[in-house]
Amino acid sequence: MTPALHRAEGGRRAGQYAAQGALPAITIVTVVYNGRGLLARSVDSVMAMQRDDVAYIVVDGGSNDGTADDLRARGDQLEYWMSEPDGGIYNAMNKAVGLVAPSSFVLFLGAGDTILRLPDAATLAAAQADGTQVLFGDVLIGDTLFRSSFSPKLQYRNTLHHQGLFVRRGATAEPWFDESLKVFSDWDLNLSLYRRGVLARRLDYTVAYAEPDGVSAKLHLGEIARMVARRCGSLWSLAAIVYHGGLHLIRSHAAVPDRSRQ
Repeated sequence: MTPALHRAEGGRRAGQYAAQGALPAITIVTVVYNGRGLLARSVDSVMAMQRDDVAYIVVDGGSNDGTADDLRARGDQLEYWMSEPDGGIYNAMNKAVGLVAPSSFVLFLGAGDTILRLPDAATLAAAQADGTQVLFGDVLIGDTLFRSSFSPKLQYRNTLHHQGLFVRRGATAEPWFDESLKVFSDWDLNLSLYRRGVLARRLDYTVAYAEPDGVSAKLHLGEIARMVARRCGSLWSLAAIVYHGGLHLIRSHAAVPDRSRQ
């Protein structure tokens, strides 16, 4: 028999003092593995919002650096946390979606990233009234402002950054993330929402700060080609290859000192 995976959990939902009030309008999720030194920054930024309609869920992949100890100590601040081995980042994200309250807007915040501003009650009420499924704003990545858009450009590049993206649970079938994709399953989700024509609304402000140089900052043309071809067809797949391949060459050339180019 396969031994049972060790699992720890906590937070308000897991405790006997679990709230019985209104469901959260926004749920912020962080998936983490051995990120003890980073996680506190993210949790503190959410707590600083002082929003009763915002829940925070953390899914830890069975860290061995004391992350679970920190989560246990913050049990009164978090809606829910769990720590157990998982099958990678998108497996953890799918697990997290299943923990979110129905109709809550979900935002994925990386460990070490911070919330700068959240949609107010009036914006959330308007979204509820008109059936908006996606809210999106800009993200400050290092020193660069990432300007988000929900547009045809999504068919050759990801124009939505998950640290600035709120997707209502129920907007699409679960699991949200294709776990066969190792790098761009978040883009795949965004593209599926766009191609289905869900109602999206732009937030004209910067939602979060994100650390630069994530895994998706590297070139993975094969996965991009397969993912875009499946969603949009071969012509858009070719456009994505040309765009990302050309961008990679430009960045590589720019990183070479002038004297080495001569």
